[in-house]
Amino acid sequence: MQPYNEMPRYVLFHASLMLSRRHFRIKVLQSLYSYFQGGEARIEVAEKNLLKSIDQVYELYYTQLSFLLELIHFYRFRMEESKTKFYPTPDEINPSHKLLNNRLIVQLQQNKDLGSQIDRYKISWTEEQNVIRKVYQKLKISKEYIAYIHSGIDNYIEDQEFVEKLFRKFIAKSPDFQFYCEERNEEDRQFILELFRKTIIKSDEWNKLIDSRTRNWELERIALTDILLIKMALTELTDFSQIPVKVTMNEYIEISKQFSSHKSKLFINGILDNLVLDLTEAKKIKKTGRGLMT
Repeated sequence: MQPYNEMPRYVLFHASLMLSRRHFRIKVLQSLYSYFQGGEARIEVAEKNLLKSIDQVYELYYTQLSFLLELIHFYRFRMEESKTKFYPTPDEINPSHKLLNNRLIVQLQQNKDLGSQIDRYKISWTEEQNVIRKVYQKLKISKEYIAYIHSGIDNYIEDQEFVEKLFRKFIAKSPDFQFYCEERNEEDRQFILELFRKTIIKSDEWNKLIDSRTRNWELERIALTDILLIKMALTELTDFSQIPVKVTMNEYIEISKQFSSHKSKLFINGILDNLVLDLTEAKKIKKTGRGLMT
């Protein structure tokens, strides 16, 4: 088992189900839009505001993890409380401790860095016990929980898989939790700043490249959001060797569905397809490591 003072890598990827690099790309897009619209006079100021907004995304990440820990705490409390009933059932007298002993959850409970981050963001569920109770009640009668408790399996992989299901169905999709939440690592911070700054630095170069594939269009006629999405994709394709081409293409097409019209989505997809061919032929797309994955 991984040391308790280290955040399990599985958690860094799976526990933040609502937190992914798409969130960061969207934040960069919004900051670029403000910058090119004249909302920010200097790159340094724009970067500072970008990082501030990203910090709010990290707060959501730690809020999710703290919610899980509070849910398990509530689960333990109710288990002990059930034993004190006048007529407890056999299952209440001798309950399964499988969820309490879930290896991934135990790691999170004993992770010092996670605890300090929760304290840093001053996350507390003391006055939100009703939210915890509602999720607990749904969890206890769910087929996923019942299958997990009675599976007869006892290993780390099953524990991981159940925590992922718990996040997907009972935390990430909880209307009460989402309502509460509505209002990093160094690798992510570097990705954010590089994508932002390099897209600005290469803006004129990308204008020429886009213009070469949009002869019947004047750049001024193309929506700024669409232009920025294409420029960000081009920057990612050429300057981030560890990110596969397919991942970049899929990400910006998905983001375009949220921020552009249906026609714009098709336009962006078509332009990027052609520009990938141009950049590949010019040997400007060079992928290494994970970036070679298709």
